[in-house]
Amino acid sequence: MSENLNEQLDKDLSTCRWFSIQCDESVDSSSTAQLMVFIRMVFDDLSTKEELLTLIPLRTTTRGVDIYNAIKTFFVEKKVPLEKLVSVTTDGAPAMVLEVKNMSFKPGMTLKVTGVVKSDPRRFSINVGHSMEAIALHFDVRFKHLSDVLTIVLNSKKNNSWQDEKREHDFDFEAEKEFEVSILFTGDYFDIHLPDGHKVQFPNRPGSKKYSYLFFCGDAKIQDISVKPSN
Repeated sequence: MSENLNEQLDKDLSTCRWFSIQCDESVDSSSTAQLMVFIRMVFDDLSTKEELLTLIPLRTTTRGVDIYNAIKTFFVEKKVPLEKLVSVTTDGAPAMVLEVKNMSFKPGMTLKVTGVVKSDPRRFSINVGHSMEAIALHFDVRFKHLSDVLTIVLNSKKNNSWQDEKREHDFDFEAEKEFEVSILFTGDYFDIHLPDGHKVQFPNRPGSKKYSYLFFCGDAKIQDISVKPSN
């Protein structure tokens, strides 16, 4: 029975067009933390299917990096097609570090990040590019970092070297408040829509027409990350 279910899930993953995952933490009767990973698949006829993908024990700590590593290990071992992953939703683990590879972010698509800022925050950043050494968009929200106070810093990284920074002072992020940032990739620019509706624009300096790497880190509890075609 279990083998048949696994075979069906493998078949669904191979035939679905996109899928998203939701992660939730629980505790079993032996007080061991368990990470429940649910999956929602969308097929070519736009039908959907939801399943419990896996239950992963977290036997040591339950930090954001532990959750990330547990999911990453499972996906690699099961050869889950990450190029179809479009959204990750968590229960808001504090300071969660999220890294997505094989993402497909092309002109006409919107990357949306929602979450809650931690108490007494210093900064958090959203990074889009090819790798940690080649970042097309570094969107850094600085509450108090170095000489910056309530400032948004935008930049890019080439060959692991930061380029010229751009600063914005239209700052609409607050401690312990929800936020949503939408990034429309036009091809030549990244149009970044802030929580208050204000738009910030940053050039696509590398000139690539597809980015596959996303990295988030900092003082926020991420609730959802999605990449979808713009309406």
